[in-house]
Amino acid sequence: MFSEEAFQAALAQPRLARPVPTELAANRSVPIRAIPESELQETTKQWFIDFQDKLDDYEKRGFE
Repeated sequence: MFSEEAFQAALAQPRLARPVPTELAANRSVPIRAIPESELQETTKQWFIDFQDKLDDYEKRGFE
């Protein structure tokens, strides 16, 4: 069954095999910043917080 603790542990677990470079090796006229894993994890956590806020708002308005 789903548990919040297991979900948070899965979000915190590192996924990448090696560190991300600061810039992507791309054939572009400007450098492309690579997003580090810690920032990706924080963005993912924030997405779930925002999604829960939307669900709470819909519940207040009477949507199911």
